[in-house]
Amino acid sequence: MNSPMGIFWQDLRYAVRGIARAPFLSFVVVLALAAGIGLNAAVFDLVDTSWLRPPIEKDPASFVQVIPRYSGWFDTEKEFDGFTLKDYEAISARAKSLREVAAFTHSGVAQWDDDSTNAHVWLITCNFFHTLGWGPPVMGRLFLPEECANSGSASVAEISDGLWRTKYGADPQMIGRSIRINHNPYVVVGVIHVRGPVWMRGDAWVPYTRQAEFWGGYDAFKHPDYPWLRVLARLAPGYSRAGAQAELQTIENQQDRLISGRKTELQVTNGSMIQEPGARSLGLIIIPLVMGPMVLILPVACTNVTMLMLSRAAERRGEIAIRVSLGADRRRLLRMLGTEGMVIAAVAGVVGIYLARQLPGILWSFFLRNSSYQDLAPDWRVFAYLAGIALLAGLIAGLAPARESLKFDLATSLKGREGTPTRSRMRSALIIAQMAMSFVLVAAGVMFARIQHSVTADDPGFETRHVFVVPVSTSSSKYTRESAADFYRAVREGVLEIPGVRSASYTDTPPFTEPSSEEIRVPSQSQGQGQHAVVEQVSTDFFSTMGIRILRGRAFNDSDTAGSSPATVAIVSRTLAADFWKGQDPLGQVLVLPDNTHVLVVGMARDVKSSNFDNPNEARLYLPQGPRAFTGSLLVRFEGEPRSFVATISQTVRDLDQAQWVWPRTLYSIREEDAARMQPLAEIISLMAVLTVLLAVSGVYGTVAFSVSQRTREFGICMALGATKSRILRSILASGIREIAIGLAAGLFLAAPAAFVFWHLVRTLKVFDWATYAIAAFVLTAASLSAYYIPARRATRVDPMVALRHE
Repeated sequence: MNSPMGIFWQDLRYAVRGIARAPFLSFVVVLALAAGIGLNAAVFDLVDTSWLRPPIEKDPASFVQVIPRYSGWFDTEKEFDGFTLKDYEAISARAKSLREVAAFTHSGVAQWDDDSTNAHVWLITCNFFHTLGWGPPVMGRLFLPEECANSGSASVAEISDGLWRTKYGADPQMIGRSIRINHNPYVVVGVIHVRGPVWMRGDAWVPYTRQAEFWGGYDAFKHPDYPWLRVLARLAPGYSRAGAQAELQTIENQQDRLISGRKTELQVTNGSMIQEPGARSLGLIIIPLVMGPMVLILPVACTNVTMLMLSRAAERRGEIAIRVSLGADRRRLLRMLGTEGMVIAAVAGVVGIYLARQLPGILWSFFLRNSSYQDLAPDWRVFAYLAGIALLAGLIAGLAPARESLKFDLATSLKGREGTPTRSRMRSALIIAQMAMSFVLVAAGVMFARIQHSVTADDPGFETRHVFVVPVSTSSSKYTRESAADFYRAVREGVLEIPGVRSASYTDTPPFTEPSSEEIRVPSQSQGQGQHAVVEQVSTDFFSTMGIRILRGRAFNDSDTAGSSPATVAIVSRTLAADFWKGQDPLGQVLVLPDNTHVLVVGMARDVKSSNFDNPNEARLYLPQGPRAFTGSLLVRFEGEPRSFVATISQTVRDLDQAQWVWPRTLYSIREEDAARMQPLAEIISLMAVLTVLLAVSGVYGTVAFSVSQRTREFGICMALGATKSRILRSILASGIREIAIGLAAGLFLAAPAAFVFWHLVRTLKVFDWATYAIAAFVLTAASLSAYYIPARRATRVDPMVALRHE
């Protein structure tokens, strides 16, 4: 039995017997470690599935997404966008490195079956499902190639199995049934089980040749230079993504010659979100924000377990002393005790694997409500991560207590007691470390919990609760320039007649959208030397409707748009004025627009935050819209409850054009939806913060309770010498307050980098100020002091005679 394998089996049996002798403690330890390991692995699996892996089940190695970046074509220097129809056709026809080249685009929000239900419909080429590897359908068939052959040829649709079950009650006669999308009839030919990329989940899919019906009559097929298609494909045998990118770049260079000034740079990705250029920067922030708190859960759990194991190690010193007196080698004992920790970690790892399989679906429901979990089997990264954290947990939870078990006075331990116990520096250090890590998690939970309130409470610089945005469009072919102007004017006049409506105006850049910027310059600057700003065209009542204050000068009036020539006046935001004329009066200054039009500045308006909540104030330039040039969305200022106006405004627009489907929304409700983007993440991190507090309190309680029980004789002597119960209580709480204070100070230091990253993510919101830290410190201190108070209270009830009886 002296062979390495024999020694291993001896250590293993010893570990199993040691675990069996303390079943409750072992259960608590396994549960704590399993929670830490399982949550870490589950969240990593979630991040891996949604961000790091190609979200394709069938042959992900051959899947590619082709993404163009243009320069010299848009007003901005570089921009990621879709392909034009000509580009897609060129890639499909010439690329030898690709097979099954498919294209798609989002239709925008569509109206379903003539009711107020919002539907997410995707416009796709008919080989789209084959390219993704979706199929066979739950029922029916996939699109046929001829159904995408000609513009507007086939009125067919595929619907998702989720919509089929929820809206149609899993009707077995669904195939062949006629539905209406945006008032247009479609025949359902298939029901699709959605299991692909999150960004492609929707309610229905229709041939991309029906595009004009979803974009208000704008026919992209008649504008072949308009970029609107995203491209997916499969690699042909023998080609790599790098080889495909080189070939496709050559094709795009040839296509660039057809569009003056355009230069295209292509990226061929595996379809994962982290390789998506537009999402990569967000992912590099979101992933640390998600994984950071999750990673801290495991050290907190390990620290908790280590403290509990240390308490047990002190109890076993008598047993260890006997083994040492009989000649046992201390290194062998260390290995035996360490094996016990590894066995516990292995059991916790097995439980953690189960949790890692079950928890992602639960957590997914927090991130994407009303969306099924994309059940992809964990790949090697998840298993490597799981094995690594299980090994780390075993080392942390096992070796430190094992080493502590070997620290004893042999003669004293053989007598069955330790004498007067001394405070363990390791226990204090572990409590401080646990406080520090817990503080970071609790502070993160408080910050995220404050997000929704902070977003809606943040002042964007204009009225939000009593302003509707009503999107209207005249891009349909039935409208001429004159009839479109008449329609816009009639809509505004009709809405103004509704009781309770105070004003209405148009804007081509609705609030809380992502506007594009254009270069603005002064006459002395040449092109390329100016400043980029958002150029917004608005009607004369815009500033009063929105409640945006004019700081200097005046707002637009009817005389500014009386003629038929382009606008010659403008209003600038405070930021834009500071960019060009810092310290000078902007009134009377002249600016040059991208088309070389010169405009005179007649007013300076307050800065607004009209993009997403995480963007600072933009530099903005306002130009007036004349009555014959109204376009964009209608903004409506009202008084009263919003619900009483929604149906009336909608009907007013529908009375003028039955094809218009509008559903007015207040700017405040749009702001709430903006805040809801972060709410699921806030709930997850808040849940982790609660779990962290429970782990910290249980660990501190177990450690302090054991320490107090070990010091019973010390307390008995103190009380026999005249110490009062309140003094004993204060002495225990004082040590706890000291450890908590040091831990909170260390936690504040650890939280600083996380707060800095969070500030860059939502830099316009005040959610990580001192109030956040104060709330986190109060919660953690109150919870931790309760863990100290209960054992301390028990210590004050010690009978001195009973405590000294052993003497």
